[in-house]
Amino acid sequence: MRLLFGFFKLESIDWANRNAWISLGIGDQTNWNKGYGQEILELGLGFAFEELNLSRVQLTVFDSNKCAIAAYKKCGFKHEGGHREYLQRDGQTDDMLLFGILRREWEAVKK
Repeated sequence: MRLLFGFFKLESIDWANRNAWISLGIGDQTNWNKGYGQEILELGLGFAFEELNLSRVQLTVFDSNKCAIAAYKKCGFKHEGGHREYLQRDGQTDDMLLFGILRREWEAVKK
């Protein structure tokens, strides 16, 4: 039996401007905080920039997801803005943040 470990998705690719959105996740919480997301992100960015020749990749993340934000920053993503109090859950609000990375920033981090 095979179980889904996680995913990395490139979507809404704008070929004319060489931009794309990404999303990723690790399903089972027992696999969180072990570096798997970081590895998936690094492999996915390599594919986006080297194979697809994209120049920019962007994503959104909720402010409460501190581990994901740390992983994104480690890979070279920059915080570019966001939407305040975007998510309403269990009486709490959470900001949705926009992060982006340019090909040259990714190249500088991977060296």
